[in-house]
Amino acid sequence: MISRKRLTRIETALSPDAAVLLWLEKEYRNKTLREYARSLAAGPVCAAPRIHIENQAAAATRNAMRGQESSRIDKAVLQTRMDTDFLIMLVSRTLSVIQDCSLRGWLLFTSALMTGLLEKQAGDGEADEVETNLRRAVVELLSVSGAVERIQNQYFDGKCILPKDFKMELEEDTMGLECLIKGVDKDLKADRHFERMDTGEFRAEVDTKASETARRIAALAKSCVFERFGMPEKANAVLKPYVLADE
Repeated sequence: MISRKRLTRIETALSPDAAVLLWLEKEYRNKTLREYARSLAAGPVCAAPRIHIENQAAAATRNAMRGQESSRIDKAVLQTRMDTDFLIMLVSRTLSVIQDCSLRGWLLFTSALMTGLLEKQAGDGEADEVETNLRRAVVELLSVSGAVERIQNQYFDGKCILPKDFKMELEEDTMGLECLIKGVDKDLKADRHFERMDTGEFRAEVDTKASETARRIAALAKSCVFERFGMPEKANAVLKPYVLADE
């Protein structure tokens, strides 16, 4: 068992990446979101990740640069704090965006199914429109797991950045959607109005959407960092492409 003194030495020698990965391992991904929120509420303000983890990484930078010019150290410490904050906000914004995307996808999915059933009963529906909306919904939903995977691989050495309840729900949704796609293709194979859903083009569409979502998450995280460190113009600039795309 690591002593408290030795653990403190380890924590104050961590890079931003290592400090955030340690936090994810020790305090975040093995809890549900509610459990984590309760643990934060029960602790002191200084234990919040944007304070505690940044202080760890900043201390490591100061220790590594001991004896150098103070202005150079201060500049490096600022960059360390910003790098650490970016990773923390990536975790936070990933959670927010996948919630939004999942909700939007399931609403579109439910609407497409209900519309399809009503039109089938009436006998005068537009099959192409139902197919298009259903496809859009499934692309939106499947791209969520792809976006999370891209963020984890690019910034967190492939490690999970979701609370355990969100991880389980995302895995269940993805598995269910894959089964649904197989079922839809099987049931509609003989229907002249519908084309097979699971095609190379469809998978490429999912990949494109996942990449777009991952880039948007990174932009949101960067914007939060720039705002916090007094750079509002940079914060606005990094979000501008996504604000315009949403209009």
